Amino acid sequence: MAYASPAEVNARLKNIRLKIGKNECTLWPRKKNKDSLALAGLSIDDAFDIVKSLTVRNYCKGPEDDIDKPGTGEMWFFGHSERGYDFYIKIKICFDANSNVIIISFHFPEFPLIYPYK
Repeated sequence: MAYASPAEVNARLKNIRLKIGKNECTLWPRKKNKDSLALAGLSIDDAFDIVKSLTVRNYCKGPEDDIDKPGTGEMWFFGHSERGYDFYIKIKICFDANSNVIIISFHFPEFPLIYPYK
């Protein structure tokens, strides 16, 4: 598996932070996301703050094409530990006119996460 370079990861994270700051980022309202946040005692705002704090050390893999909607954006995968819980974070940067950002997954991991730059 080829990984993005640290510089590329940092560039995408900078873009994601910018989109969060402009309220152009959405946390997908999946039950799995809501349940994981609630169990860890975290709010949606906490999730956005965590995403803003991600670094290249949190990077797991990506970019990858959206397999559910090919050609619509690139998927980036991260992991983060907060309050004793590990989280799997999947973020889509859309190829639409606004380059919208969607946090598709923010839940407990279902498989071991690999951090190539940790």
